[in-house]
Amino acid sequence: MQLLLTLLIAHLFADFPLQTNALAAWKEKHWVGVLLHVFVHMAVTALLLNNSQRYWPLVLLLGVAHFGIDLLKLFYPGKKGIGYFLFDQMLHCGTILLAASVAQRVWNPAPVGIFLEGWLPLILFSASIPAFMVLSWVWINSLNQDYITRVYVLSWSKRQLLFLEQRIGLTIIGIVFLQVATYYWSGIIAFGLQ
Repeated sequence: MQLLLTLLIAHLFADFPLQTNALAAWKEKHWVGVLLHVFVHMAVTALLLNNSQRYWPLVLLLGVAHFGIDLLKLFYPGKKGIGYFLFDQMLHCGTILLAASVAQRVWNPAPVGIFLEGWLPLILFSASIPAFMVLSWVWINSLNQDYITRVYVLSWSKRQLLFLEQRIGLTIIGIVFLQVATYYWSGIIAFGLQ
């Protein structure tokens, strides 16, 4: 379970706050944008896995799967609504679930993340906030444009939600990594004082 939650957190960080609007637009037009996005995913996954160099096939497998899923989007251009967004995320989560399950059977010891077990639910919840903001933005953009224009909150959200999502997401990532660094740094200091 620890590995699955760690991989989901890595996906949420890389797919939402670490995917800029420019990168998302590039992904929609060219496979090189997809490749760059996948490299971000692989780097985040490797950073969140303890002893990741030992588990590089897992990181690579997840990268290849993510590349395949996102590459398919190039062949289906056009308006992508909420159903498309949810289906895409279900494919990614299904791949992560399968990869975590296989990794538990293949490696001894099985891969684990850098986060303490007790922190995982809070980190996963926090990492989900930007994803729900993007989901809201996608939903708003699927509404009738005249309706959006008449309702100030929707009009404002259409213009500002992605900007806020990235700032909030990057703040969450910063807080999480500050907590991790503080925890490990205090352990190093305590070890040195013994």
